[in-house]
This record gives sequence, C-alpha cells and structure tokens, in this order.
Amino acid sequence: RESIRPWARFGLLVLFCQIALGGWTSTNSAALQCPDFPTCQGQWWPPMDYVNAFRLWESGSTNYEGGSLSNIQAVTVHVTHRLGALLTFLVLGLLGIKIFVKTTDPSIRNIAGWMLIMLMVQVALGIGSVMLHLPAGLAVAHNAGAAVLLLIMVTLNYQLTTRS
Repeated sequence: RESIRPWARFGLLVLFCQIALGGWTSTNSAALQCPDFPTCQGQWWPPMDYVNAFRLWESGSTNYEGGSLSNIQAVTVHVTHRLGALLTFLVLGLLGIKIFVKTTDPSIRNIAGWMLIMLMVQVALGIGSVMLHLPAGLAVAHNAGAAVLLLIMVTLNYQLTTRS
C-alpha cells in the first residue's frame, strides 16, 4: 500500500487539473473548436496561442457563443484538454494496473476496477462528444463522469490512507 499511495495522490492531482481544464474548455466554448478526432481541424498540431489562451484574470470581449477567446486560443484550450486527457488516461491507467499487481486487498482492487471502468467511459464520452458535435446529453454525461471519477479517486486515496 505504501508504494501505491503516492501514485494515487499524484493521480488525484492530475485528475483535478484535467477537470479544471475541462471547465476552462467549457467556459470558453472551446469544445467545438476541434470537430474531428484524433486530429484538430484536420491537423495533428494546429496553430496555437499558449500565451493568451489561459489568462484567467483578463476579460476580453465576449463572442456570440459566450466565450472570449479567439479561434486559435480556443483551439489551444481544446488541444490542451485532449493532451491532459491522454496524461490522465496514462497516469490513472498505470495506477490501476499497479494496484492489481501490488495489492490483494479486495476493496482497493474493487475501487481500482471502478476507476478503470470510469476512465474508459470518460474517454468514450469525450471522443463521442467531439465526433457527434457536442450533443447536450453527452456533454452532461461527460461532466457527470468526471465527477464520478473524482469521487472514486478521493475514495481510493482515503482508503489507502486509513487502511494502514
């Protein structure tokens, strides 16, 4: 358990950052900036503007969709959310594998199993949202899935901390 605990904490941090990035994507109406998958606007690495895409305290003019970012800035946010999803998938996926290899505790393994299932569901919902041009039901399910995955990760960290 000791060797898993730091990985679980790191996984929770990565997931938290990814959820915040998803909120920034949604807030700035950037979810539809990349209507294709796995490329974005037909390019593997479209033009991006990291300097201006993540300015949290400056408000620009609001566009008709409620966002204040230019197309290039919104693409930057969307692509970064995709990269964050890949990182989250790798970190939590490896954490799940590590748990199954390192522990025999059935409750910890059960939590890890649910984490892996929700991770796959989240990836499918995210890709589906892009491919189907963000239907409201899928967008809501993707948000709810993030909340469930966060709850699972908090539970995992709690169990790993209290079951010493």
